[in-house]
Amino acid sequence: MDQEFENIDSSGQWQNLYNEIRNQSQECPYKVAKFPENRNRNRYRDVSPYDHSRVRLENSENDYINASLITMEKAQRRYILTQEKCAQYWPSEEEGDMDFSDTEFVVFLVSEDVEPNYTIRVLELQNNKTGESRQIYHFHYTTWPDFGVPESPASFLNFLFKVRESGSLGPENGPAVIHCSAGIGRSGTFSLVDTCLVLIVNRKDPASVDIQNVLLDMRAYRMGLIQTPDQLRFSYMAVMEGTKRILGDTALQQKLSKERQESNADLGSSHPNPNMSQDKLNGQSDLCTEPQDLGSGERIQSPKDEHLADLKTGSLRKRNREERIATTAQKVQQMKLKLSDSEKKKEDWLFWRPILLNVGAVSHPDVHQTEADSVNKSATHFVDKNIAQLKPTNISPLRRHLYLQVLGGKAFLEHLQEPEPLPGQVCSTFTLHLHFRNQRFRSKPVPCACEPDLQEGFLLEVHRDGPGDAGKMADATTMLSICDPVHMVLIKTDTSGDTTLVSSYFLDWRTVLGAPHGKNKVSVELLGVGSECKVPAGVLNLKLELYPPHTETLNPDVITTQDENGVNRPVCSYVRVLRAGRLLESPRQAARYVHHPIDPDAPPMVSQPKPTYPYRTIGCVFNHKMFLANCQPSDAVELCVFDFADGSRWKAMSEEAIQSVCVPGSTSSLPPTPPLCSPSVLPNEASNQLELEMRYLLAEHRKDLGLATVWDDHLSYLLSAALSAYELERCTGVTCGNEEFQDAVRRAVPDGHTFKGFPIHFLHRNARRAFATCLRSQFCEEIVCCRGDHVRLAVRVRVFAYPESACAVWIMFACKYRSVL
Repeated sequence: MDQEFENIDSSGQWQNLYNEIRNQSQECPYKVAKFPENRNRNRYRDVSPYDHSRVRLENSENDYINASLITMEKAQRRYILTQEKCAQYWPSEEEGDMDFSDTEFVVFLVSEDVEPNYTIRVLELQNNKTGESRQIYHFHYTTWPDFGVPESPASFLNFLFKVRESGSLGPENGPAVIHCSAGIGRSGTFSLVDTCLVLIVNRKDPASVDIQNVLLDMRAYRMGLIQTPDQLRFSYMAVMEGTKRILGDTALQQKLSKERQESNADLGSSHPNPNMSQDKLNGQSDLCTEPQDLGSGERIQSPKDEHLADLKTGSLRKRNREERIATTAQKVQQMKLKLSDSEKKKEDWLFWRPILLNVGAVSHPDVHQTEADSVNKSATHFVDKNIAQLKPTNISPLRRHLYLQVLGGKAFLEHLQEPEPLPGQVCSTFTLHLHFRNQRFRSKPVPCACEPDLQEGFLLEVHRDGPGDAGKMADATTMLSICDPVHMVLIKTDTSGDTTLVSSYFLDWRTVLGAPHGKNKVSVELLGVGSECKVPAGVLNLKLELYPPHTETLNPDVITTQDENGVNRPVCSYVRVLRAGRLLESPRQAARYVHHPIDPDAPPMVSQPKPTYPYRTIGCVFNHKMFLANCQPSDAVELCVFDFADGSRWKAMSEEAIQSVCVPGSTSSLPPTPPLCSPSVLPNEASNQLELEMRYLLAEHRKDLGLATVWDDHLSYLLSAALSAYELERCTGVTCGNEEFQDAVRRAVPDGHTFKGFPIHFLHRNARRAFATCLRSQFCEEIVCCRGDHVRLAVRVRVFAYPESACAVWIMFACKYRSVL
């Protein structure tokens, strides 16, 4: 285990390992969590309990709560992981008790022991209806930041061993209730470390415990356990340190045994046994564990043994996948030959009607607004005609068009059991995107189903080579030489707004040239992506038609050759010259947009450390025009001479040969480069929204610390100039406006007061994630947690939008105060 940790840590592979675990995690249904009546009971949209392991409440009209029962049989451990409560549910020493009149429960504080990193409470829960009362051990870790890790494994292990000493996690008691903000990050870390240590003690061999497999087993019960690579790394460290303590220090074991006996004598032999607490949405952000004894009348239903075994080993998922692969080919072939009655009875004139009368009903170009007078102009980064506004006079009879109609989808077997969406219910959707010769379109989103109702039409202009072709009609031979395929991309958008690539398909539209009257119906089989690239994802029924119809029909026989993968693509073709039109203003801004290395944890104008690249040798270099082979005595990077003009060191391939296969349009297997899309993000609105979220998070954080928050709007306004200067410096390399900003701050800060500011840069607009990252900086934490007289806080956010909705986000925290020290 130590060697495994050292290998991962030295190579910086924690992010890759975390992504691998996330990809291997079981995907189980969670339909109950998405019911309309339960949607507001989930703190976060992307954290829902699985149906097979969710906790069910008693004595309530709705038995739903965002909580999951995790059973680790080999370790004889059971945990209930749940989200944070909306308010503090235990009384303080001053209150003494809390009365929950709506549920007729009263909570009394019996004792409270405050330690540096955690607090231990003994609570008494009394049911006013029945007069029954139970004692609860409440362990409260107070210094564990959300999305972060404790200061050290030692402080965390002290807390874990304290919980263990009480006997609350033992199999003789009910499952312990563990909650944090979402019930997956800090709660998952606690459960994972505890389970691994139990398994190590039972087996007496640390090497026999695979932390990754244990985590995958636990993720079969609750999604997303361990939220960050840092938490995964900390779990490894805690398990290794805990192993050394338990197996390698007998003196420590004796001490723990003695403390356990003393603790049992102080607390008594009765173990906590509370009823299930009501589910709320918000609450304290600290890790708490509540051991519970549910008794014989519990309604928490655990999965069947056979089902759990399948989930743990992955055999059920593997068996389903093998069955699906074995039967899909036959089903797809049947779907291809199957047409509905409405499709068989449809008349030809009905097909043209939506084009000539109201094309907008079936076409959706990938632009928001386009001027009407730009219909026939060439495009630089999107299609320059709004098909939704086309009239019969807009379709030039002198230019050839291809009308591609989607007649529906079939055999999307992944969604065979997808329920019908209720009115107003948010559901997963499919969206079809098309790209053809500098034109981009997208369909309306439709609900995911085994037979999705994709009914769309797209009017594609076949020849767009320049204004000189406006008076020239492309004949069949000319169109045959146009080898640009229609690139079709199917995207799935889930209920949380996250998008997934379902399939990518290149359609050779030229088959319509060999069809009678220029009309052709085809069924295209979409394949999955990644590891499922050979597994059918579904079938789309298409109809292709040329307008105006061509009179010459070509012989459909075509001779092609393919390799074993179906595509033979030179490496040089992956490097393209990308013209951004008016979307990027200078080469420096283009460099900023493409690849400007930035450390998000470093403040501006701080020199970046030299990265450690994993590559040690170099065999060749290439771009879109040349391919150079390294023919030097050694290919070690530190010994190579990178003088590409020296033919004795770098042997070049013929540029003409490269151009013959790498120029867009030279071969049908090379897709054309899609144009850049202008940003859809409105910088001002995005900046205001993100700033409001950051203010809320900062105020809540200070509230948890018992600090009031007073904002200085004028100081926040002054920070805008600094953020603009930071982004300008990243784009141009020129620093300006620093003196003006300092003068403005001096005028805004009274004499005897101190000003502190902390700017930081991000490439995303997730407020929670950004705030958690900021708190990792000691300097930022000093500002956020500032104490003193006349403390005034300020925060400013600037969002700078780039093509394809890429964003550079600058956030600056500041405070001014009069020190009391």
